[in-house]
Amino acid sequence: MRTEVLMNRIRLALLASSVAVLSVACGGDSNGNGGGGDEPDAGEDASEDTGEDTSDCTPGELDCSCDEGACGEGLVCSDDTCVEDTGCDPGTTDCVCTGDGGCLDEADECIDGMCMPRTDCDGELGCACNDDGTCDEGLECSDGLCTSADALTVFIEGADLRACDILLDTPGLAAMDVSFPAGVRGRYRARGERTALALIATEDTAISGPVGAVVFDGEAGADAVGAISATCYDRLGQPVDGVVPTAR
Repeated sequence: MRTEVLMNRIRLALLASSVAVLSVACGGDSNGNGGGGDEPDAGEDASEDTGEDTSDCTPGELDCSCDEGACGEGLVCSDDTCVEDTGCDPGTTDCVCTGDGGCLDEADECIDGMCMPRTDCDGELGCACNDDGTCDEGLECSDGLCTSADALTVFIEGADLRACDILLDTPGLAAMDVSFPAGVRGRYRARGERTALALIATEDTAISGPVGAVVFDGEAGADAVGAISATCYDRLGQPVDGVVPTAR
């Protein structure tokens, strides 16, 4: 677990360094920035069973149920169980879940009492369709992906890609939001008709396929993209040449 947490922190640090690049690419700060966790919302995923036997525990003690949401000294309430306080804020990435078993970043889920990046999703914008070919309300299933009339899904293929900076030019359209599928942690900056994305894999597996769904202020047709380019890196942080993203 410690190795996985360390790797996640390294990936998040790399992603944070890309945000400065995005601002330059878009010519400054966006009028409305965010995506992939810039404005955290309470997560809905929760671990309903911690696996701990708390029948003989005193509420508020280690590995026992929380005492009306509180725990003893050096402990913190996570998913209604008192665990050791690691010094990080409950609900943040690589930290214990909140008291009700949630996470502050919608790109995370509560796994074994810890908030970790999601690795699977379906039915959401930019994610695979549900098994029955449906998507969340307001979305439609197209070629196995959940899409929207006012969104473009960005795809990328390459050899051993782990992170990419992508720049989109969309004449006549301004990006309003970007959804990143599970397995991809991302940020975006938008200014006028230019949208820059920074994304990184949440696991040590190559990035491939849909990496983001960009929602615009109008309907985005197949010819909405004027230009698209990418700078990508492999698992060692070395640049990968010849990567050409697409959007549809």
